[in-house]
Amino acid sequence: MNNRKLVRLIAVILAAALALSLLVTVISYVAVGASPETELEQLRKEAEALVRKEEEAEARINAIEYEQLRLLEKKEVLDHRVVITEEVISNCERQLEVCDLVQEDLEKRLEEAERVRDEKRTALGDRVKSTEENGVISYFFMLFRASSFFDLLSRYDFLQQMMQYDEQVYSEYLKSKMDAERIRSELGSLDGTREEIRAVEAEARAALLEQEAYAASAFAADMATAENFIQVCIDAEAEQDQLEKDISSSDVEFTRVTQRSIVPGTGGFRSPLKDGLTVLEPFGSLLNEEFQYYRMHSGVDLQSDYGADVLAADAGTVTRTGYTLAMGNYVVIAHGSTYKTVYAHLGHIDAEVGNEVQQGDVIGSVGSTGAAQVAMLHFELWYENTAVNPMRFLPTEDPAA
Repeated sequence: MNNRKLVRLIAVILAAALALSLLVTVISYVAVGASPETELEQLRKEAEALVRKEEEAEARINAIEYEQLRLLEKKEVLDHRVVITEEVISNCERQLEVCDLVQEDLEKRLEEAERVRDEKRTALGDRVKSTEENGVISYFFMLFRASSFFDLLSRYDFLQQMMQYDEQVYSEYLKSKMDAERIRSELGSLDGTREEIRAVEAEARAALLEQEAYAASAFAADMATAENFIQVCIDAEAEQDQLEKDISSSDVEFTRVTQRSIVPGTGGFRSPLKDGLTVLEPFGSLLNEEFQYYRMHSGVDLQSDYGADVLAADAGTVTRTGYTLAMGNYVVIAHGSTYKTVYAHLGHIDAEVGNEVQQGDVIGSVGSTGAAQVAMLHFELWYENTAVNPMRFLPTEDPAA
């Protein structure tokens, strides 16, 4: 009787040990996780980088420096933003293609997991059915029927083998079941991901249309401005050509009309400004950076303050005054029959045609009339009806007037 109780006690302990080992196996499997799809993840990272590029492009367009760019540079910035948006759309298209591949792979894996699950569930059912048909109700019942300690050990060895088999089958069943559930979850998440990608793509396509339209309209507006500017330049140059003809013939015309001779100059020239010479633009061929064309600058632009006195560079006769779009208010002084000087962008003219002036006499004030954008004096020196570089004739230092 005591021997029987001992066998049953040992049977309970062994059965508990077997059950515990099975539980540990199941828990160990549950802890295993799945890794994300590498290619889709890489595309998402690329999409995030493109978003940062878009933000940088927008920031540059909205920056103050953008307004200071030349026409073609502005067009380049706008085109760059369009290119980035096109890359965003392309990235979305690639993500959707990869999503289709991922779904195809998941569906195959789901089909296989469900097949294995059904197979192992059938195997477990057959195992239980076979056990019942052989008269064995449970592991515990089989152990409790042992007639002796040696019979118990023998049954325990057999049960260990049987439980290891059952353990393996159940583990495979549980794994396939969890695989199927996880794959279904991934398929559901994939549908959500696909919708998010489509929303981003739709937004990018709408933005692309707006960006292309804006780039086209902005460029068209800039081109219209450019064409207007160029037309103004053409008109100004035509006006300048006429003015140069008038300057070259001003002394002859003055003599013909007034029957008066031109006062000869001293042969030497002084600065037309009291505060020295600071050249803003030199004499010669200059590049217009905005529209990339060269123009002839027939004098020098000298920096000065608004209202500063403009002085006659030498003695002579005022043969012409007036206003043009390019030169603003101007004065022409003939110094005998060889030299002439021109003073332009004047704020005010303090001389009249026919005035005889001495070197250093005030003939006007510095302004920004005509094409000038800041206070300056445009000063020209003509030798035998040809504009020459006036800086070659002016002394480095002038005596005070």
